[in-house]
Amino acid sequence: MSGKIRVLVAGYGLAGRSIHGALLRALSADFETVAALERTPAQAAADFPDARVVRDLDGALEAARELGAELAVVATPTALHAAHARAFLEAGLHVLVDKPLGLDEAEVRATAEAADAAGRLLVPFHNRRFDSDFLTLRGILASGRLGRVVSFEARWDRFRPVPRAGAWREEGGPGSGVLLDLGPHLADQALALFGAPRTVAASVRSERGGKADDAFDLALAYDGFECRLGSSALGAFPGPRFHVRGTSGSWLKRGIDPQEAPLRAGKLPGGADWGLEAENERGELVTVAVDGSPVFERTEAGRGDWRRFYRALADAIRGKGEPPATSEDARRVARVLDLARESSARGGAPLEY
Repeated sequence: MSGKIRVLVAGYGLAGRSIHGALLRALSADFETVAALERTPAQAAADFPDARVVRDLDGALEAARELGAELAVVATPTALHAAHARAFLEAGLHVLVDKPLGLDEAEVRATAEAADAAGRLLVPFHNRRFDSDFLTLRGILASGRLGRVVSFEARWDRFRPVPRAGAWREEGGPGSGVLLDLGPHLADQALALFGAPRTVAASVRSERGGKADDAFDLALAYDGFECRLGSSALGAFPGPRFHVRGTSGSWLKRGIDPQEAPLRAGKLPGGADWGLEAENERGELVTVAVDGSPVFERTEAGRGDWRRFYRALADAIRGKGEPPATSEDARRVARVLDLARESSARGGAPLEY
């Protein structure tokens, strides 16, 4: 396959516009957005003036057929992800789905089976594999400078003491809550680093008293150490984004990858500084000198770049490489989150993965 990949974007809210739309516009040499599904057309036509804008799934399927779309990017509300993905797969398109791919493992399995039957790619948008801090962490672990890992913590705290009025993620319906919002990112990163855990234990709760969960703590047990993942909407003093302790050193990182803020502000990715953390925001590494004294240093940051995810996807569609994430990755994440909900309902009991 050669030439640009023709794309239909389904859903043009915050994720569809600020993340996927921006990345597609920045990668116009590889992708051509020919259609967009936007319930209340307002932004898609301005961003993609040559694309057809439709209001519902039937219109999107018709546009995909008539315009020869090859890839559907599903960025509709979470509860619709699996159904919309299956509809596009059955129409013969490859599908990229914003996280999570489904509400639970059963939905993910059913959607993966539809992809297999159609002979098309089904890719979950695990873009946080290309965050600056995560790339830095992978390099540090691969170097062996920390020794054997004995503790791993990853958090994503926010300070939102008042639930946002009218936001579907706050309403308590299917797909709402922080576990399905931030949980997939944290779980995928842990699984990518360490593989499947032995057990999962969790507390999933609403600290603000709202309808949807707004906090969670997960404990993934591995041989010799525990991986703790967490989030809270009352995190005025956020915990570390990553804190890894090993037998030869420790690494601490605060703050979030710098790509999302400029994307939300309408800036397209690009330029010499894109995806680079400020020097004072880089992680702190402590190792041991020959004489046993601690050695402190700021770690050189990896360059975060979510365009790498889309470029790898383009190569996979063209038969030139593997996709940047697979439906099996999404299934493993869904299993962790399913077990987290069940464990929480059982008072935090550890459950076998």
